[in-house]
Amino acid sequence: MSARKLFRTILGLCWLAPMATGPATAADLGGYAKSAISEAFFAERRQPGVSIAFVGATPAGDRLALSFSITPFVWVTNRPNRITDVAQADLVVVHLRSFKQLGATTDLDPRIAPIVQKNSQALERGGACTKITETHSGGLKRGFLFLSLEDNEVLRKSCLYGHVRALFGLREDGEIGEFADTFLADLTIARCISQMALPQPHPAPGEAKTAIVQALASGTCERGRR
Repeated sequence: MSARKLFRTILGLCWLAPMATGPATAADLGGYAKSAISEAFFAERRQPGVSIAFVGATPAGDRLALSFSITPFVWVTNRPNRITDVAQADLVVVHLRSFKQLGATTDLDPRIAPIVQKNSQALERGGACTKITETHSGGLKRGFLFLSLEDNEVLRKSCLYGHVRALFGLREDGEIGEFADTFLADLTIARCISQMALPQPHPAPGEAKTAIVQALASGTCERGRR
């Protein structure tokens, strides 16, 4: 799919997202949300916006894919996003040429060298699309997502989408299905999470997830924060 066609598709889906609240659709959406929503998301402290950083020889197509993925979520949740430096980022996207012998690599970017060396065995075992999470100031978490330049573009884009949606309350490993269907459902769920405006971190993450699922099933997300 060309970049222009993909952008038109995303625009259309974003326009439709607020309309996906009819009774039948809402009931189906509630079922999907049970598996799609990340309970851990509600247990974490978060910034009002979302910040992304890139490290390594990032292909232009990957930057474009991340932009196409994150922009609709930003639109439906009204959470600002920006490209920033590693020290301020919520998600750091790291492109490596190889996952072999990372502990002995000497040409790593100094901004990510300590975390790569500290987690070299986990990265070598996990390979591409492995995420390492660290807690920094104020209890905020920063994720380092490692991609391989040896992988094809489709695999990298799929990985990027999973981790972008996780920034808005969904699990990184989504259900398999038609992209247009799951993408629209993901946007609607993210929008509901934003509308409900539950306290964060939530004292009972499981209850928070249940509240979102019930609101989606009954079509009452917008009334949840009143």
